[in-house]
Amino acid sequence: MGSRAFTNEEGEAERLALSQEGLLTVEQAFELGMTRSAINSRVASGRWKRDLPGILRMRSSPVTWNQRATAAFLWSTRLALLSAVSHRSAARLWKLGPLADEGNTAIDLCLTSGRKPAHPGLVIHRDPKLDKGDVVRLGTVNVTKVARTLVDLCSCVNPSVVELCLEDALRQRITTIKQIERSFEAVARPGRKGTASLKALLQVRGNAAPAESTLEVKVLQLIRHAHLPMPTRQFKVDTGRAAVRRIDLAYPARRFAVECDGFAFHSGRADWEQTLTRNNELMSMGWRILHVTWTDLKTPKKIVAAIEAALK
Repeated sequence: MGSRAFTNEEGEAERLALSQEGLLTVEQAFELGMTRSAINSRVASGRWKRDLPGILRMRSSPVTWNQRATAAFLWSTRLALLSAVSHRSAARLWKLGPLADEGNTAIDLCLTSGRKPAHPGLVIHRDPKLDKGDVVRLGTVNVTKVARTLVDLCSCVNPSVVELCLEDALRQRITTIKQIERSFEAVARPGRKGTASLKALLQVRGNAAPAESTLEVKVLQLIRHAHLPMPTRQFKVDTGRAAVRRIDLAYPARRFAVECDGFAFHSGRADWEQTLTRNNELMSMGWRILHVTWTDLKTPKKIVAAIEAALK
């Protein structure tokens, strides 16, 4: 017995689903002219699945994290006037710091109103202050903007991880300190989780240049936690020659430089030779250079001791 041919309505529904990670809402199916009986028939045949209330998934579509995020967002639109993928999930979509590569994690959603229904695999955050200005379309979902995402992260992840995400966002130039400060001021209130830690972080970093690598952020955190003087980031030195040399972390008054040598930033012979040339030029001007690698970071006390000795 052959498979039943598609009706026009079913064909339109499948095409819409393909543009939405293999998903559509029951309401969208109705708008395309499908009846409840036709929908139930597709579900009964196994061609469509119901993973969330009111959300239909094409069986042929592979289940991925992005599909789960899209399903969660479509589901949330049935519950609130404004909703968005948020918090850790938004950080993953924006590819921020260590959260960009998280595994098969729960989906965070922020809703302006309505109840906070429990559902496996979803984390619901209700926030009446969520505004249309906080949300942007990214692919198949609405997601909180980068600045709002960073503010929200403070309520659910360690401050050191927030800092890594913040520096990554600034390095990518997908937000600014002013935008983060405005978003923070819009939602900050006594008792809101993470408010104090983000305020402290913004005060400490000020308008310094973005850190150029995760390793650089880790070294900055190490220096701060050791209560040592904070260095100047991305300090430019005029050698009097053709090129201006830039130092990752510098103490200009002491002519002391800390260079964070991550694998991604010094790969290949050309980069290696350029680094040697720059170091020779800086040392000829009286600069001392401490190179820090990921391996060095395993013995943080040695790094702290070296910096302390250089600053005496």
